[in-house]
Amino acid sequence: MKKILSIIAIATANFCAAQITGGQFAPTNSQWLQESDIWQNPPPHLVTTYYQFILKNDTVINGKNYGRLYSSNTHLLDSSLSCYSFWNFIYYDSNKVYIGNNPDSMKLTFDFNLAKGDSFIFYTKYCLSQPSYKCAIDSVDTITLGSKQRKRIFFSAFYNNVQPHITWVEGVGDMRYGWYTDYGCLTYLVGFGDSFYLDCFTDNTQTTFGTCSYGSCSAGVEESNLNRELRIFPNPSNGIFVIQKGWKEINTIKVFNLLGERIYFASINSETTTIDLSNQKDGIYFVQIKTEDGTASKKIIIQH
Repeated sequence: MKKILSIIAIATANFCAAQITGGQFAPTNSQWLQESDIWQNPPPHLVTTYYQFILKNDTVINGKNYGRLYSSNTHLLDSSLSCYSFWNFIYYDSNKVYIGNNPDSMKLTFDFNLAKGDSFIFYTKYCLSQPSYKCAIDSVDTITLGSKQRKRIFFSAFYNNVQPHITWVEGVGDMRYGWYTDYGCLTYLVGFGDSFYLDCFTDNTQTTFGTCSYGSCSAGVEESNLNRELRIFPNPSNGIFVIQKGWKEINTIKVFNLLGERIYFASINSETTTIDLSNQKDGIYFVQIKTEDGTASKKIIIQH
């Protein structure tokens, strides 16, 4: 009997020692679509670039469960990895998210244990003189996304009193900037009028935030061309803005708020139209535009 108990004790100890730490920040195949709008000279013109990320929770290293984030510059969400390349590892444990391209040198990127009055240190590689900046938590609440109650954290002003509206949400990351992690460079560029957005997030193929377009990533070039042909101005606006599509007609327009609720719909059948959303609150909205060439999404900002 003693021998049997000893064997059980050893087996239990070995099992405990072999337990894998770390959980899943988001389900496998979760996807993020980000957009950057940069003003370039000469002459002044706006250059839009899309960044897509997909998460695979498939790696165990030294007893730790890591996810792998893959990135692509296509606009259409595609769950295959044919157009992606490895970007970073992600490690999630005790409500904290670590990011890095080497498991031995991960950096704390999100901490969802924070409360109002706490602060977080953001690191930067480029653009600013200091390697890190401390930013205070302005407020904390909860938001329902994808039928889940998630903690949301709002930050106060950043470098040189620039307010980039950094907002974290559990299971999503930064609701404004997605996986753009060099906040020092981000706030520097925001101060010059450039824009960075998280267009949409899917929680394992279920759209949780924004409006997403799906398809083969090989078709992303055509979709990007459609986005370049569509113009929305002024942006930001007081809610009244113009949508223009080259030589071809716009068929329908839908507008969604940050919760994914449709707040506007219209059948257009015209090359140019004016939309009036002046009765809506200040904030970010997504415009889904359908033409004979396909469907594209644009982001607008309302500021009264």
